[in-house]
Amino acid sequence: MGRPRKDISKLIGKRLHRSRLVVLGYVAKADSHRSALVRCRCEHGTETVTRLSYVLARHTVSCGCVKHQRYTEHMQRAVKGLSPTLTLRCFLSFIDPKAPKPDLADDRIKAGYYRRTEELKSLPNSVMVTLRERVIAHDDYASIARDTGLHTAEVAWLAKYVIRPEARQRDRALLNIYKAKNGREEEQRWRRRRRERKWGLDYEEWRRERELQEERFSASELHNPGSKASQKAWLDFDSLDFAWHWMKTSAPHMKLDSDEQDLLRWFRETAERTFQWRRSLRRRQAERKLREHVVTHSARRTAMQRARAK
Repeated sequence: MGRPRKDISKLIGKRLHRSRLVVLGYVAKADSHRSALVRCRCEHGTETVTRLSYVLARHTVSCGCVKHQRYTEHMQRAVKGLSPTLTLRCFLSFIDPKAPKPDLADDRIKAGYYRRTEELKSLPNSVMVTLRERVIAHDDYASIARDTGLHTAEVAWLAKYVIRPEARQRDRALLNIYKAKNGREEEQRWRRRRRERKWGLDYEEWRRERELQEERFSASELHNPGSKASQKAWLDFDSLDFAWHWMKTSAPHMKLDSDEQDLLRWFRETAERTFQWRRSLRRRQAERKLREHVVTHSARRTAMQRARAK
C-alpha cells in the first residue's frame, strides 16, 4: 500500500510565496517515478503539470516565463553598449563563418545578431517596398545594397528570411481565393444543371445552392475569426482561413496590382457578408430559444396554479 497523498486543500486556488503558480489540484496519473503531479496555472493564464515536490520546494515557480524573462534581460544587457558598426560585425560573423569574428563573448555576438535582425525587420515601409520589388525582380544584391545603404549580406538575409517567405504566402493566399471564386461559379453551374435534370433538391443541396447564390462561404470553407478551428486552420496554407489571416496582417503592407486588389475586395466582401449572416442567424436562434423558454415556463406556472386551485 502506497503512502497517502499530501493534503493540498489549503493550497488550491492560492498563489504560492515567491512563485507565479496557483495550484488547481491533483492530476489523476503520476509520472514514471510515481511522484504526485499537480496542475497549476501561471499568472499569464498558462496551465502546466509538474511535480508537487517541485512546486513546494520552489524548483518550479512558473510555466517557463521566468526563464524566458531572465534570458531576455540577459540578452538586453549583452547588447547594451554595442555600436552600430560592432552590431553589424556581430551580424556578419554569425551568418558567415568565414567573416572576421569580433573580440566579444559568444552571447554578446548572438545578442548583436538578434538586435540587427530586429532593426532589419523594422525598416521603413518605403525601403521594404523597394527591396521587395527589386528582390522579386532578381536584381543584383550588390546594386540593391548600394542603393539602399545596406550590406550585401543584410540584403541576402532579408531576401531569404523575410521577402521570399512573404511572397510565397502572398501567392498561396491569392491562389486559394482565386480557386474559391472560380470553384464557386463552376459548382453553381453544375448544381443548376443537376437541378434542371432531376427537378428537385434535398435540404443540403438546397442550402448549398442558396449559399452560392447569396455569395456566402460555408462553415467548412471559412471559420469565424478568433475561433479555435480558425486558429488551427491558419497553419493550412491551402485554406481560406490562411488567406483571411494573410489579408488582415500582410496584405496592407504589400503592393498589389488591380486584379489582385479586385480579388481581395471580392473575398473581403463575401467573408464579411458570411460573418454578418452567421451573427444574425445566431441572434435569431437565441431569440427563438428564449421565446420557447418563456412559453414553457409560463405553461408550467399555469399548470401549477391549476393544480393548486384543485
